[in-house]
Amino acid sequence: MKLMKYIKSTIIYQLLFVLLFAGACATETHDSSLTEGFNNPPATARPFVWWHWMSGNITRDGITADLEAMAESGIGGAWIFNLGESHGCEVPPGPID
Repeated sequence: MKLMKYIKSTIIYQLLFVLLFAGACATETHDSSLTEGFNNPPATARPFVWWHWMSGNITRDGITADLEAMAESGIGGAWIFNLGESHGCEVPPGPID
C-alpha cells in the first residue's frame, strides 16, 4: 500500500516538473514575441486620437503636417470632429482650404 502511494506521488511530482519546465520554455518564446509586438505594434493595435477642427479653420498644409506628425509618432488613425457654432462654440467660422 505504501509502495503504491509512493509511486503515485512520484508520478505526480514528475508530471508537475515536466509541466513547469514546458511552461518556462513557452514563456521565453512568448516574452520575445510580446516584446517585439510592443516595440513594433501592428497597425491594428496603434492608438487613435480625437482630432477637433474648430469651425472649419483648417488648411491643407496644416492637415498634411498634422497627419505626418501623427504617422511619425505611431498614431493609427483619427476621429475628426468639426466643432462650430452649432455645437455652442464661439469660434468664428473659417474657410476650409
